[in-house]
Amino acid sequence: MAAKSKEELKSEGEKLKSLFAKVKKKQHNFAMLIAKDGIVVEAHIKKSPNILLKAAKKNGGTAKGAWGVMNLNGRTLELEPENDKIPGTLPKLAKKFFSERGVPFKVNIKEPSDGGEDKKEIEKKRKDLAKEFKRISSDIKKALGAEDKTAARDLKKEVRKFMSDLKDKKADLDKMEELEETFEKIKEQTETLAAD
Repeated sequence: MAAKSKEELKSEGEKLKSLFAKVKKKQHNFAMLIAKDGIVVEAHIKKSPNILLKAAKKNGGTAKGAWGVMNLNGRTLELEPENDKIPGTLPKLAKKFFSERGVPFKVNIKEPSDGGEDKKEIEKKRKDLAKEFKRISSDIKKALGAEDKTAARDLKKEVRKFMSDLKDKKADLDKMEELEETFEKIKEQTETLAAD
C-alpha cells in the first residue's frame, strides 16, 4: 500500500483529535484492529463494541485487536477490552499510528481485575442455581396448577424472569445474588401453593 501524503495524515489526525476530544468528556465504546497500514479505530458513545468491530473490519481491520470501552486520561488512551487475546504489539502500533497523524498519545490496555476469579464464581453460582431449580421443578409444575390462579400467575412470572436471567452470560456477581434471592422467593411460593 502506498504511503499516505502529509495532507492525508493531517486530515486523519484532525478526525482523531475531534474524536478524542469527545472521549475526554465521556467514555466511548471502541474497536481498534491491526491493519496493513497500522490500525483501524472506530469509536462511538452509544454503538456497541460489536457493531464497531464490524465497522472496523469493513474499513480494513484484521481480526486481531481489542474492543470494549475507552477513556482518555491526559495523553494516555486507556482501553478496557471485553475480548481476550489482545495482541501484544497493539499499544506500540497505535502509538506510532497516532504520532504519525500529529496525535502523540500513549495507549494503555487495562487488565481486568480478578475477572477470572469472578467468572469462576459466577459460573459456580449459575450451575448451583440451575441444579436447585431442577430439583424443585416438579413441585413448581404442581404449584402452577394450584387453585389460587393469581398466586400461580405471579409464580409463573417469577419463574420466567429467573430462567431468562440465569441464561444471561453478562450477569455479574450482584446479578447472581439477585437471582439467589429470586430463587428463594420461587421456593417459598412453590411450597405455599403446593401445600394448598
